[in-house]
Amino acid sequence: IIGHKVGETFTIDVTFPEDYGKDELNGKDAQFEICIVSAVRKVAPEYNDAFVASNTDCQTVEEYEASVRAKLEEQYAENSNSYNESNVTTTVIENATILEYPEKEMEDMLNTTMDNVKTEAEAYGYSIPDYIQARYGVDSEETFHEYLKEAIRDFMNEKIVICAIATAENITVTDDEIKAYKAEMMDAGGFPNEETFDTQYTAEEVMYYTLADKVVDFLVENATPVYDDADAE
Repeated sequence: IIGHKVGETFTIDVTFPEDYGKDELNGKDAQFEICIVSAVRKVAPEYNDAFVASNTDCQTVEEYEASVRAKLEEQYAENSNSYNESNVTTTVIENATILEYPEKEMEDMLNTTMDNVKTEAEAYGYSIPDYIQARYGVDSEETFHEYLKEAIRDFMNEKIVICAIATAENITVTDDEIKAYKAEMMDAGGFPNEETFDTQYTAEEVMYYTLADKVVDFLVENATPVYDDADAE
């Protein structure tokens, strides 16, 4: 349409690609009639103090760029810290030897989870197989059962190691720390009130998550970074 104007009508001759996807059109010649109804030109405004003041909370380009840099540095620090926490925790757990598992606790967790899944399925009008397929992408109840067992064992590996480190390093949590961490969990999870939160998490679970957070902080603070040549560069 280059060279034509708004309001102009014209025709163009084209040939469909051989692999267009429809047998009746593949490789066929065609003619299209085109009418240009309107044209829009996007013009980028000048990036200056006036533009910044009109579109942001800042008054100058310098102030705006400083605020963006600060936000990016904060995000990078958070991402970097999360990465370090995950790597350190995973490394410690993978190098730990678990001598014994609390089989009764793990069985209770499995049964509770399965009961919750069945309740959710009934509430949404699903059969159990259809619900676990839709929500978890698992093709059978038996496969889902094995998936849960593996997930619970992974969680228990972490819990055993975290609690062992807490005991060895005399790391404990206070009631105020538990309360503060619970508030963070409620805020992050979007819970409308404490009553709703308490239907999802027990007091013991909140206490463990608070303790785990302190243990992970301890691990990160006391870990020795290891860099490969690419990281060093």
